[in-house]
Amino acid sequence: MFFAKNPQFFPEAYVTAVKYQSYDRFSIIDKKDFKGTFISQIKESLAFIMRHMNVAADFSMLTKGARQDIYDYPLIALREAVINAITHRDYLYDGAHIYIHMYPDYVDIENPGGLYHGLILADLGRRSVRRNRLIADILHRARYIERAGSGFDRMKHALAENKNPDLEVTTTIFFNIRFFKRVQDPNVLKLSSRQMAIYHYFVERKEVTKKDVASSLSISEDTALRELKVLIQHDPIKKIGVGKSTSYIIVKPT
Repeated sequence: MFFAKNPQFFPEAYVTAVKYQSYDRFSIIDKKDFKGTFISQIKESLAFIMRHMNVAADFSMLTKGARQDIYDYPLIALREAVINAITHRDYLYDGAHIYIHMYPDYVDIENPGGLYHGLILADLGRRSVRRNRLIADILHRARYIERAGSGFDRMKHALAENKNPDLEVTTTIFFNIRFFKRVQDPNVLKLSSRQMAIYHYFVERKEVTKKDVASSLSISEDTALRELKVLIQHDPIKKIGVGKSTSYIIVKPT
């Protein structure tokens, strides 16, 4: 499962990731199956999650020259959950595989195999028990996991720092972790990828013109002006001057 060219000796040893428009499972925006080696499954699963996450900018840091991108969910927590699912799922349960369900306000990561025999929910983060010793050992050598059972503490800490509610764990014959979207901060504004690029450009330059923005992003000046007007409406920048001498500067946070 780590080194073979076609490692699906267990037919269900793969990950399915799904992004939904709403809260039912019929409104699918994107769906991918990730097979191959365990390392490639981890990387491709995380790339899928990143592709479908919103990113925001904390404008309170703007004048300090800091580039602080804030995601709906902390990347550290999602990475830990995906690796945990691959490491600890029950590979002898061949009726299902790992799923990543991305809904508008929460993400579920579920894998076959409940808690390992003898463990209870209160043991999570306190005891380290490996269902699949060889998988855990190789992922440890590849520096994907530690052996201290600290993954749940890292997830909880990352969620708290990112202003997300605490995770929710349920177990039956499946192990399910649910992450809830972060609590909106008044200093944080959701931006499109183009607006985020403009924001980063301001961090570097402090004062720019619409021509500067258009040239930097390879877009028309009319498009640059529309995007600048969006940023002006939300106060991270303001317009100064008139006519050909018009430029835009960062607004200092109050």
